[in-house]
Amino acid sequence: MLTTLLLKQQATTKRFLPPLQRHLSSISDRRRRSVHFVPADNDKFLSKALTLGADTIVLDLEDSVKDKQVGREKLRAFLDVANSLPGRSTTEVLVRINPLSSSVDDWREDIAAGFDGADGFMVPKVETQDELKLLDETLSGMETSNNSSKVLLPIATETPLAVMNIADIAKGPRVCAITWGCEDLSAVLGSYSTRDNNSGAYLDVFRHCQTMCLLAAKAAGVQAIDGVYQNVRDMDGFQNEANYAKSIGFDGKLTLHPGQISALHKVLEPTRKEREEAAMIVTMWERSIQKGAIEIDGKMIDLPHYVRAKKVLARVGADKDASGEQGTAVSTGSNEGSNTSIDSKKEGHDDDDEVFPRVCMGKFFEDLEPGLKIRHFLTRTVTEADNVFFTCLTLNPAPIHLDHELSKGNASSL
Repeated sequence: MLTTLLLKQQATTKRFLPPLQRHLSSISDRRRRSVHFVPADNDKFLSKALTLGADTIVLDLEDSVKDKQVGREKLRAFLDVANSLPGRSTTEVLVRINPLSSSVDDWREDIAAGFDGADGFMVPKVETQDELKLLDETLSGMETSNNSSKVLLPIATETPLAVMNIADIAKGPRVCAITWGCEDLSAVLGSYSTRDNNSGAYLDVFRHCQTMCLLAAKAAGVQAIDGVYQNVRDMDGFQNEANYAKSIGFDGKLTLHPGQISALHKVLEPTRKEREEAAMIVTMWERSIQKGAIEIDGKMIDLPHYVRAKKVLARVGADKDASGEQGTAVSTGSNEGSNTSIDSKKEGHDDDDEVFPRVCMGKFFEDLEPGLKIRHFLTRTVTEADNVFFTCLTLNPAPIHLDHELSKGNASSL
């Protein structure tokens, strides 16, 4: 094999990859497409909680529970046996505690009740990052080397102060994702409604909260979870809202009814058209030498389009294994049954292949990028242009052998 190296400093394209890699890593650690509420004091709902197929279940000790003590007792009983139940290994279990602004004993007792067996806690009515720091200190005092670190999922828009502090809240300790809600906020504001009576769309102030939740989450590098859709009988409305959340970048959504879970997963899974378009962009971008912009079907494609396409492909095949991780292999063709992977590391190639493509065609010499590796196919005919190219690079006028086996024996003359 003849490998030609342009021996200059490595291209700057890699500077753009770490944020993308961090994002994809955070997605693969734990998918939270569906975050489903289950009242902690309801035996019937608890018995089915791990069979619903939700990525995350939230055992609620706040709004849906009247008798907090009964709820804590039933929560403990459920968590005592949960690890032996089917579905536990693929389902994240969180506990929604009472607000830190409530009685000190309330939220502390909630933590104590859910600590053994839960993966973390949903925190309602958070207003400042200091509250999350207090929870972090509390949990750190309870954790030992035998415990996995508990995560926190704040509801970050339930008071006006929370909305103003949402960026700091998203950056708080242990935060894995943030979500938003408007019912409590509307009560504080004195709003008569949260949605337009005619269109059903959120009123501007509440749409602003949704937008801020998304932006704050992405800025902090955590997942963004869209709020609930209250009308559990209106599946069309739920799917429309889920589609909107998907289109603007939310990673998941809160659910109230079991029927919403499978519908949500179907919405969030990229469609065949979305997969094929993303695969085409990724393939063509990674084969292109000039990374400034490429043209596909008359559209100009640049780095943001490539990053977005990679994120789309990362969502393909979101079914988790027992640890909650999922693969990123996707089809790059139109055949639905194909499992061709775009991850060159699985093919034994080095890291540079992720940036510098293995096949480069139709480029002028001035288009070649510093650091590019061009692998010569062993069975390809060597053209006169190849000889000119070789001579220009090496200042060696010796012709390249047409037979790669023969050239091996005469390598010293080249």
